[in-house]
Amino acid sequence: MAATDIAEKLLAHIRQRGPSKAKEIADALGVDRAIVNSALYGELRGRVRQGTSYAWSLVEHEHQHRNGDSPSANARSKLFGYYLECLSQDDDSGVRTFADSRYDLDYVELEHWPLEAARAYLETQPIRKLLGRQQRDTRKKVLWLGYPVSLRRVHSRKGWEGTFLEPLLIWPQDAEAGELEFLPQPQINTRALGALTASENVLEDAAMLGDDLGLDASDPPPIDELVTRLRDLRPEWDWKETLDPASLRAVGSLRQIGDGGIYNAAVVVIADKSPFTAGLERELADLRHVEDTAITASSLAVFLGAAGSESAAKGPLLEPAPLNAEQRIAVQQALSEPLTVITGPPGTGKSQVVTAILVNAAWHGLRVLFASKNHKAVDVVMDRVNGLSPRPFLLRLGTRTLQQQLAQHLTHVIHRTKWLPRYHGIVTYRHAAPHRLAGPHFKPYL
Repeated sequence: MAATDIAEKLLAHIRQRGPSKAKEIADALGVDRAIVNSALYGELRGRVRQGTSYAWSLVEHEHQHRNGDSPSANARSKLFGYYLECLSQDDDSGVRTFADSRYDLDYVELEHWPLEAARAYLETQPIRKLLGRQQRDTRKKVLWLGYPVSLRRVHSRKGWEGTFLEPLLIWPQDAEAGELEFLPQPQINTRALGALTASENVLEDAAMLGDDLGLDASDPPPIDELVTRLRDLRPEWDWKETLDPASLRAVGSLRQIGDGGIYNAAVVVIADKSPFTAGLERELADLRHVEDTAITASSLAVFLGAAGSESAAKGPLLEPAPLNAEQRIAVQQALSEPLTVITGPPGTGKSQVVTAILVNAAWHGLRVLFASKNHKAVDVVMDRVNGLSPRPFLLRLGTRTLQQQLAQHLTHVIHRTKWLPRYHGIVTYRHAAPHRLAGPHFKPYL
């Protein structure tokens, strides 16, 4: 089938079926997906456009309307833009290492793309050695899959010359997997992006590029379409080779390259863990453009002064442990105000206050999500809260081990509820822990 015929059939398919992904078009026409992509990015450039979901539509049929932002939206945009800029100043994360060294390298080149090919790369001695280094320091180090690779020549003031290796896209290691696996959702490597753009707010640039690439989609796009789109979005970058993950450059060649640029290579790199939550920069960027109506009932609206205060819970205050006057006020406000910020140095009883908040929230039948960046803090509060009842009413989610414990607990509850007495559908314990809880009844929140 001639290229012109393919192009016309592609246009006809999109006109008839609407926005379609390359694989859907290829299956409908009975041709290889590579041929479809070649026409979409080549002969049909300017006549079709790809959305963030990787579906192609006709440019002539697109009508975009942009309404003026409200004053509160503009203020919100400036606020979260400021946070992004602050993070950019403090961010020292990302993946960067030396392309060559007299010592052991912090990366291993791959012969095949691991997310779509056989996992034989795991059995190689260099990968096992790199994995062993990471397992000796799991608190600080993590392995990343990177592709494609940017090489950057540097010259120090002291006369040193060398080459930095910085993958453009990085896939984080799946820490919960039994063996070396990588999560299917890639991230923008801020180290590489910062070097390529010299931006003062690299986290915002990373969030915007991630949106353009559709990285937050639940179904990750095929790697060849992802990197083709990346190159199409950033044609000014120094692309040295055609990007083809099915045919990576020869293993062992990166350390020998003297010319900087972006190469068709995939690597596994050991690097420091990011100090920020994965995707934080993208979430902040998204909050800049969210509609006012979407945050009306949220704590964010209260924080921005766009919502009033409503009482959430009233009644006597339970004290699982004695509270002083300031702690008691903090608990009462947390239960009655839509947003409360409680601060204090170590040893001032923050965990004790949180425990009281959770117990009283459960007493009033409220649903609570308790989260922390510190696992130890969660352990302390969970032990205190669940120690007040013969059955836990604070259930923890997270790792696979915790999920298994939760499944076992729910299975036990289902079996027990066949004979436990009930009162209006709620299991009730009379005078549970009377020396620690006030009131005649204590109702665990299951």
